[in-house]
Amino acid sequence: MQEDILYFFQKIAHPGLDLFFNTMSFVAEQYLFIAIFSLIYWNVSKKEGFALTFTFLLSSLANELLKLLFRTPRPYQVLESINGKRLSTATGYAFPSGHTQGATTFYISLAAWFKKPWFWVLAFIISFLVGISRLYLGVHWPIDVLGGWFLGLLFAIWVYRHILIAIEKPRVFNWMVGIVVVVSMLILGYLLYLRNVKGIAIQLENYLRISAIIMGSLAGYLIEIKLFNYQTQSTKLHKWIRYLVGLIGSLGIIGGLKFVFPDGDWFVFVRYLLAGFWISFLFPTLGIWLGWFTKTGQHN
Repeated sequence: MQEDILYFFQKIAHPGLDLFFNTMSFVAEQYLFIAIFSLIYWNVSKKEGFALTFTFLLSSLANELLKLLFRTPRPYQVLESINGKRLSTATGYAFPSGHTQGATTFYISLAAWFKKPWFWVLAFIISFLVGISRLYLGVHWPIDVLGGWFLGLLFAIWVYRHILIAIEKPRVFNWMVGIVVVVSMLILGYLLYLRNVKGIAIQLENYLRISAIIMGSLAGYLIEIKLFNYQTQSTKLHKWIRYLVGLIGSLGIIGGLKFVFPDGDWFVFVRYLLAGFWISFLFPTLGIWLGWFTKTGQHN
């Protein structure tokens, strides 16, 4: 049945649909998410921006762990008659769909924050179409997309709410952060052991990216609220300036350093670690020094 669904999408392929479904896949990719998360975190609400980001990153980490656990090949790798498209976005294994889970987590979490009926409808439509786009492009099985929708809803509705509650309780939140960091590092160490010592072929780049940006952003957030605890309130001019400068810095670290650093797992890790630390600490610190942010003092 899964093959029949994929063959159906192959039969209806058309340049216009290619453009549409490529666009739907794009709305579930890292650069757009970084742009929106940064806008909320720096200019709207630090608490909500961090909660949305943390929820999304935990969802992404869980997604990648499941991919490494099941190590499912993609349809175009198994079926000769499936013409995979937009393959640059089909990194790693198939189950569950990262685009689908990420989009569902992101847009449904936003809907939970906005609490607007029209945005709930929009969020579900986008999440649905992102999943369908991955089938149309031939890079995922239907079961991958179903898994992505289910897990995305779980993180958006249940995990997001508990993160918001934990942020209001510093001791609980610190324990949560510590557990996430320790567990993710232990898993990374085990995966490196399997690959480098046992010789098991494991695609680790995505896990390195996600675990690194989690650690960088968490460390930066905890340090920043202790030292400065900046306010998002400012003039429109300052908000636009700090958003554009900060976003250029984020994309420069992730994309620009890619051409400076040599290839290798740890250089990928360092790039994303720096990106997370830049967003949550380095740039707000620079912004306070330049007068773009106002600090409120220590957060207890």
